[in-house]
Parts: sequence; structure tokens; C-alpha cells
Amino acid sequence: MKKILVIDDETATLQMMKLFLGACGYKVLTAENAESGLEIFEKELPPIVLTDIKMPGRDVFSILKTIKAIRPETEVMVVTGHPVKSFFPVHPFFPKSLPFSEFSSTKFIKKGL
Repeated sequence: MKKILVIDDETATLQMMKLFLGACGYKVLTAENAESGLEIFEKELPPIVLTDIKMPGRDVFSILKTIKAIRPETEVMVVTGHPVKSFFPVHPFFPKSLPFSEFSSTKFIKKGL
């Protein structure tokens, strides 16, 4: 079973992603903050990471830098529930409010596996 790590400080988002991605056949690892997410990443080395852009503690760029230093081929998807008002050098960005019926990240997720 392919692994995906989801890092988000909102429990409801973690549960939703775990249910959705688990139903798609993935082993979903979850972390409620950047530090525990990076610990899980170092131990499990999942090929895909979904991370919230705004969490207490480390910022998303620090998370990306650490992940890419450990395993450069890891695909990282940034999700956010906040308005994106400027360009960020990560792709793709998916708003958390996107209905799962329109969740077009399946192609992106499969690319990382």
C-alpha cells in the first residue's frame, strides 16, 4: 500500500483527508504539527506529503526545505484554508474548501507514487 503523509493542525482536516485518501487505497499517515510531521517523514519516507501552509511553529518553506533535503524526489502538495493572495513557489496549491468531487489532485498524487 502506498503511503501519503498529511500535516495539518486541524483535526477535522486530518480526519477528512485520512478517510478520503484511505478510500482511494492509500496508507495515510497524519501529523498535527510540523515537528511531528517531519519525525514521521524521516521514519516512513512517504513519496507524497500534503501540508497546510499556515500552522503554528515552522512555516511551510521550512517544512519543504527539510523534506527536500532528506528525500528530494518527494512530491509536496500545499493545501490551505486561507486566501492565497500572492504566488508561492510550490505547485500545486489546493484550497481546503475544494469539494472532493472536484479534487483534481489524484493525478498529482499518482505522479508521486
